Amino acid sequence: MPRSRSLLLGIAMLLACSCGGGPASAPSPSPSPTRTPSPVATAALGTGYAPWLLNLDFSGDLTAHVTGTAPSDDLIHNECTGDGSTRLGNWASTMALNIGPQRYALIVLVDGYKGAGAFSSNVSVEVNSADKAKVWLSGPSDPVSFTVGSDEQSGLLEATLTNAATGSSKLRISGHWTCHP
Repeated sequence: MPRSRSLLLGIAMLLACSCGGGPASAPSPSPSPTRTPSPVATAALGTGYAPWLLNLDFSGDLTAHVTGTAPSDDLIHNECTGDGSTRLGNWASTMALNIGPQRYALIVLVDGYKGAGAFSSNVSVEVNSADKAKVWLSGPSDPVSFTVGSDEQSGLLEATLTNAATGSSKLRISGHWTCHP
């Protein structure tokens, strides 16, 4: 969906530029000098991982401490329904992660979302590698606790996921998350 918005925005900008109307005229000289914009330094969230702060520990099949999401790319895009989730009836987020040399997606969905709170049912959690060769899912017997704070853009995650290929090995995730759509 984000690519669709970008495509539509690009088409709209192209049409606006090409529909200027009237013949082209030579630019008139500017009576006053124009200012050249200077770059403004901005702080990056996380330790080199933009744009969302995380404090998540992974153990079991993957071992890592993740301090923030990785930048979005063509395969994994950071997305979050955030404060619009109540209207949608679902809360959802995809977070791009770099764990070692591998790229992963952390996906969380709360079905039947009615507002901030703690969820242990109607919540699914998945972690998959960018190529989908490695996938862990929250199964019926896997404990999951997902808390959404009052801002609907931060909370806690405690989950045990089952390896989809083996059905037995586990991945545990524990800690604080944020998302800012």
